Amino acid sequence: MNTLSKSCLTLASAVTLLALAAPASAQTVDTAAQTTVQTAASADSNDKKTELKLPSFKDKFELGLENAFKNAWVDVNGVSYHFKRNPKHNERNWGVGLEFPVSDRSTVLVGTYNNSNWRQSNYVWYEYTPWHIGPVKFGLMGGGVTGYRSGMNVMPVAGLAFTGGSDRVGFNIVCLPPVVCAASIKFKVW
Repeated sequence: MNTLSKSCLTLASAVTLLALAAPASAQTVDTAAQTTVQTAASADSNDKKTELKLPSFKDKFELGLENAFKNAWVDVNGVSYHFKRNPKHNERNWGVGLEFPVSDRSTVLVGTYNNSNWRQSNYVWYEYTPWHIGPVKFGLMGGGVTGYRSGMNVMPVAGLAFTGGSDRVGFNIVCLPPVVCAASIKFKVW
């Protein structure tokens, strides 16, 4: 079996596991509620109370197979930049992946690409991007990737995630300090 066939099989297996893990119908889960704090005004204000509303850390997850695939993106993995320069590194990391937004801040990504060591890698990771500046969201990512170390099948990874774009086309940048930053473009499936 060639490398592309193995990668496609791995990608299909990851999508199947994601589909089996999600319930068939959509559910909404609240992770936190907004808090209201009552504070007393100054003593000479005739016992007036002021309500201080703290920001909500609410994150609603839309779970379910139909929602995961309805909002899916196709990622085309492209290039990387290594901070420690080495002419032996491959910085054209072509590959393909799928991106499943589970909320406006949370995304699950699976895919395959030709890594910096000229080997095929497969990845599964989770991105949490709660902050934004204009159309660019940023946050943290973590997961696992294969193909880098011979003694370790899956290598854990964690780093910074940046994502943005329009309703149909976008980009992802993942930085794993102090090693590498990698970029991909993405297209909305439907």
